[in-house]
Amino acid sequence: MTLKVVKTAQLEQVRKMATDKGVDSPMFQTNGLDNGLIALALDAIKLGRPIAIVPEFEVPAGWRIHILDNIPVVMDVDWDLAINNAGPNTPENCNVRKVGHLYQPTGIGTKNCRLLLLNNNGAGWDKAMTWVNQYPQLKPTAPRHVFAIGKHKPQLHYELKCNPMYAVATTPCTFEDLQRACGVWWDVARREACLIWVSYFAGSHGWFVFLCE
Repeated sequence: MTLKVVKTAQLEQVRKMATDKGVDSPMFQTNGLDNGLIALALDAIKLGRPIAIVPEFEVPAGWRIHILDNIPVVMDVDWDLAINNAGPNTPENCNVRKVGHLYQPTGIGTKNCRLLLLNNNGAGWDKAMTWVNQYPQLKPTAPRHVFAIGKHKPQLHYELKCNPMYAVATTPCTFEDLQRACGVWWDVARREACLIWVSYFAGSHGWFVFLCE
């Protein structure tokens, strides 16, 4: 089946609709594109279903959130296979390959997940965890959630205009006596899975990933 591209005239109708509703360009960018609401609307249109409204999340100035909806996560996928799918450039001797026994599968089969990505502009791990405690509908993610993002969103760093970037699962582990977390790193055409000290997450290119229930 040949995909028929959305027409310019149809996009113009959206622009006029936004103007009629008092949605200006900054609102459209921040609340529609950056926070993923437009993507959710497009998913609903594709599936012929009502749009699932994103809950209200308040973030401090300079922070960003982005919603990824319907990410298929294979809950019991083999650890190394999940890593290879997420980060095809991951070295064979990388420490992330050594912690699979610490992250046993949390389910069976594939589950479509809504994931919230939080960029706290370099404020770090502890402040991300303090922020999320306000919202009981947000839960920590396991590495397989984030590995699924790497697999299904290989161009996410361009979508978010954040290159390089990493997305980190928010269930940490202890490896070699240090608290660490698994993530995926995007850098131009390279994509790697990684295991990083939680104290490292202090750059503006980092996104903490939570399960949105």
